[in-house]
Amino acid sequence: MSDKLILRWFKPQDLREYIIQVSLIILSILIATWISNSEENRREAKRLNDYWQAILSEVEDEIRVLENNTADAMRDIENLERGLALTQYNHPDSTLFSLAQFAEANLRGVFRTFPPSTYETMVSTGDVRLINDLELRNDLSRAFN
Repeated sequence: MSDKLILRWFKPQDLREYIIQVSLIILSILIATWISNSEENRREAKRLNDYWQAILSEVEDEIRVLENNTADAMRDIENLERGLALTQYNHPDSTLFSLAQFAEANLRGVFRTFPPSTYETMVSTGDVRLINDLELRNDLSRAFN
């Protein structure tokens, strides 16, 4: 009697349609989740690539700055050598020129501020976790510290 009652509520054709509809809903949820995950992975890969480009640009800028600072230091050495050479003469003008050479080397110092690096930005936003390679992450941390 109970079988007849169940069959009266659910016809085999209705049950099959119900299973198909539930299967389609589950399939569409799985597809939507997969699309969402792949889109998130694509955004993270783009953000990581942007960070890498910024880090490479900073390193190139640092190399240029170091080359300029080295050239300034070499000019300072030349000024100091000229100043020392001028102190060997007993003429008042040579003493004045010697002090001028020392002053020029002293005043040329290179002063600059240090804005936050890309790595520091990555750390502050938590995006440093995008770098899965822990050894590379540690190397970057040591380099920027």
